[in-house]
Amino acid sequence: DARREAGRAELEREQVSLLRAAEQRQRHEMQEQARSAAQLRELLSHLQEMQKSQVHAEEVTSGRLQGENERLQREWLEAKAATSREEERSAKAAAEASRKLAAAAEEREVVEGQLSA
Repeated sequence: DARREAGRAELEREQVSLLRAAEQRQRHEMQEQARSAAQLRELLSHLQEMQKSQVHAEEVTSGRLQGENERLQREWLEAKAATSREEERSAKAAAEASRKLAAAAEEREVVEGQLSA
């Protein structure tokens, strides 16, 4: 009976030892999970900040490009209008020069006609 009691006591000590070891492993695993979760939260926060910065940079770049595009379109329209005005002025000047040349030629004919008469 005493041996059986000693064996049972030994088994209980081993069970207690195993339970304590299991509890210690479980606490350690829970601590590791908590550390991992904290690292994941930190990583997620960092990624969210990076995404926010990227979206902001894209918005700024898009706005700048849109402004540049509008400026270039205005400049192109102004240049086109200036070219049209210059072509019109040039056409009027050419017509005026032609008219003056024709008038001079007609006057020359009159003068030559008077000289030959």
